[in-house]
Amino acid sequence: MSSPQHSNYSLTQGMESGPSARGVRILSLDGGIVTGYTSLIMLKRLLRLMEPEGRIYPHKHFDLICGTSSGGLIAILLGRLRLDLDEATSTYLNLMKLSEASLRQWWWARNTHRSLTAAIQDIVQEHGTKDMLMLGPDRGKGCKCFVTTATVPRGQVPIRLLRSYGDPTDNVWPHPWTVEDAALAAFGAPVYFRSHSVQHENTNYHYEDARFHGLNNPTITAWDECDRLDPKQPPHCIVNLGSRITAPTERSGNLSNWILLPFQTAWTASAVACNLLNAVIGTFDTDTHEKMQRLTRKLEPNPYFRFSPKLGSLNNASILDEGFIGKLADIVDSYVNEEETERQFKSCTRRLAFP
Repeated sequence: MSSPQHSNYSLTQGMESGPSARGVRILSLDGGIVTGYTSLIMLKRLLRLMEPEGRIYPHKHFDLICGTSSGGLIAILLGRLRLDLDEATSTYLNLMKLSEASLRQWWWARNTHRSLTAAIQDIVQEHGTKDMLMLGPDRGKGCKCFVTTATVPRGQVPIRLLRSYGDPTDNVWPHPWTVEDAALAAFGAPVYFRSHSVQHENTNYHYEDARFHGLNNPTITAWDECDRLDPKQPPHCIVNLGSRITAPTERSGNLSNWILLPFQTAWTASAVACNLLNAVIGTFDTDTHEKMQRLTRKLEPNPYFRFSPKLGSLNNASILDEGFIGKLADIVDSYVNEEETERQFKSCTRRLAFP
């Protein structure tokens, strides 16, 4: 299957700011409900150094915004719907609260999927149109966006990218993805939701959260995507936002206490599976970070920045818990005020601001 004619273009073509001669600025967002919120707080702290006043629009600072799971939802809010950070944060927080409230009922999978679908439909209609496509009428000019999803059952191409621009590969998935379908396919965590079904040519295909298939941090995927789009334009700045997930051995008590912790802090047994998943994801994220360090270590200046506060036990708490949002903000503020983080923030903003 041949590539669409519009897929052969520069990734920085049509950007709202900055010369097209510079390299690509990437924002990569890890998955995780709590991580998603802390990522939005960190992003605001980072970009506020560049814009001391007024609303902050990340799509004006990045050429490509991508994400996995809840990070994919945020990528759509910022990169496809192009919301300012305050509006994106409140929208995301309301969406996650709705999801967790639905989870507190024993028939969670069906009920939560229905609630999430209705909420995403409302968001898309408020900021676009009912059947708004991921691939917009501008064919991806300006800031571009992709989210990751996984096919169920696992097919020849287990991880797919749902893009706001033309597919640069020959293996083109011809389905006209709507923003709603892309968001639900990205966030279809099997612990919480049913897989999301999309019909194409009278056949139903099923998709779910890619982090359950080993892809929580999409940074290397973004790196490879840039090379496919235009090998002559290497990444100029890569900002990866995530969190350091506490391993079981770092928790108080033994492993059995760690496994029992969700029953003390959450209403649903699904939190047990999430705890176990977090332990695996922590390993995957570390591997991705180390690989990115190897890929970029000979580049001068180094374009890669990962910001990841350590959330500890809060990573397993509910976003509905009293005082939880304030605690997360305090953790991010403490992390941002660390000497090394301040130094990295300044270096990062210099890369974002100048070619």
